[in-house]
Amino acid sequence: PPSQQHLFSLTTEKELAAWEHYSDKSFGGSSNFLTDLSAVFWGDLSLELDQDKVVRIKKSGFAGLNTKRDYGIFDLAPFDVIEMRLKGDGRAYMTSLRTENWVDRAIADDNSWHHVIHTSNGEWKIYKLAIKDYKRTWHGRVLEEQCEINLSRIVGMGIHVTARTMAGEIQGPGPYRLELDWMRAVRTKDFHRDF
Repeated sequence: PPSQQHLFSLTTEKELAAWEHYSDKSFGGSSNFLTDLSAVFWGDLSLELDQDKVVRIKKSGFAGLNTKRDYGIFDLAPFDVIEMRLKGDGRAYMTSLRTENWVDRAIADDNSWHHVIHTSNGEWKIYKLAIKDYKRTWHGRVLEEQCEINLSRIVGMGIHVTARTMAGEIQGPGPYRLELDWMRAVRTKDFHRDF
C-alpha cells in the first residue's frame, strides 16, 4: 500500500461541501460558528443557555465540523498517523474518527474516537496524531472501557472546539479561529494486515 493517503484539501469548494457544521444551538446553547471557502472555522463559544430553546440536554460551549454521513468510507488500516496542516489560535481542538458501531448498535449508529490538538497561536503547523492515541468517547467524554478502532471502516471525521476539554478543563467561552489546509493519513511503520 502507499505510504500516505490524501484525505482532504480543505481549500476547494468540492471538498468543503463534504463537511457540515454543528453547535450547541441545537441543544439550547448560544455558541456560533462560521466557515468560508478558505476553510476558516471560527465563531464564539458561549456557556449561556437559551431557556426557551433548551431541548434534550443542557450543555453549551461547543461547535464543530464533521464529514457528511454519506461522503463514503475510508480504509485507514494501512496507516498509523493522521497529519493535518492547521493554523490555530492557541486553543485545544479535538479531532474525531467515526466508525460503524460494532460495539452496541442499540446506543448509536457510530462509535467516536477523539484526539486533542493543542494549537499554536497564529502559525501554520503540521500536527501529527498517532491513531493509536485516539480515545473512544461518548458525548465528548472518554469511556473507561476502550476497544480497538476498526480502521478499515472509518465513516466520518471531524474537528471540534469546546469550552471544556475532554479532561474537563475549562478553556473558557470566547472567540475561536482555526484555519484548515489539508488532512492525510500516513504510514510510518511497516504494515501487515491481520486477515
